[in-house]
Amino acid sequence: MWKKIGILCLAFLTLVSCAKIEKVDTSWQTIRVEEAYSSDGSDWNGLYKKGTENKTIVYFVGGGMSFSRNMDKANALGFFEENLWYINQLSQYALFANVKENPFRNWNFVVIPYSTGDLHIGNVIYEEEDGNRTYHQGYKNFKLFMEQIKDELGNPDSLIITGSSAGGFGAALLAEDVLEYFPNTKNIVTMVDAGFLIYEDWKDCAQNFWEAPEHIVNRIHSNNIVLDSLESLHKNREDVKILFACSSRDSALQAYQNFVDTGVFEYSIEAGDRFFLNLKEMVKELKAIDCGLYIFDTIVDEEFQLTRHMVLPNNPFAKRVENTSVVEWICDALEGNLRSYGLYVLAE
Repeated sequence: MWKKIGILCLAFLTLVSCAKIEKVDTSWQTIRVEEAYSSDGSDWNGLYKKGTENKTIVYFVGGGMSFSRNMDKANALGFFEENLWYINQLSQYALFANVKENPFRNWNFVVIPYSTGDLHIGNVIYEEEDGNRTYHQGYKNFKLFMEQIKDELGNPDSLIITGSSAGGFGAALLAEDVLEYFPNTKNIVTMVDAGFLIYEDWKDCAQNFWEAPEHIVNRIHSNNIVLDSLESLHKNREDVKILFACSSRDSALQAYQNFVDTGVFEYSIEAGDRFFLNLKEMVKELKAIDCGLYIFDTIVDEEFQLTRHMVLPNNPFAKRVENTSVVEWICDALEGNLRSYGLYVLAE
């Protein structure tokens, strides 16, 4: 069971390593960042690809989460990724694939890998009893990487800030930080893919466990950290088009929600039902900030009625709802057409 849950909770995103950034080319480049570390203390790196169009995607990778020291110590159960072992072959995958049906294939890509368990916002190191350290410094890694490549970023005509799973949380939490590096870009979409968890102690976790920056902590005021972040983004940057995608009984997210609710890290019919009701409320709140929605119910396990976790890494060209793919939905938003699909899925 734990192995199955762990596999479900991975971001499944991988990438091809190349040389450090020295010249402009169209291959993937692994950029080692000094003082950037994964949770287990191994080296952390960012990834960058220069495209042939003046358009950019900033993508936050996912891979679970840890919101307590107990989860750190029990990570063998698969709570979060501790290093970048899974980063391999990204250039052939999903949004990053060089295939004809991918409208983003020639865009610039800034990819922020994830191996810190802190939704990309941590800035703390814990000393362990065995003399090792646990690094929850996703925010520090992000900032060091962006500062290192900021001269390469330029002024894109269009910008997408996105991510899946824990990376979806990261896209919501750090969208306003990302925008500081693109002050002259006007056509902007922020898309959260499968980033959703109700937790009463989000603010305490961000402030006292991850030691996130004050400006991020200050916008957290409820049990829904993604909603708080997107409401702030909408208030401060009304020009940004906001999108949110999620499946109705997300197989990985419901396991985390069940852990928060009951202390048991697993999926079940009951956990799926609770997740479904939470998602209905989330959608209601997102409508109030003019958010475009993409709700789908692709079944991956009939027995437990589990639905697919994440849509961007899992064939984003598939027309999952109302004969529309998530890629088409994003492209419509870039053209100024903010639409919602699949709301009927939550009507049952």
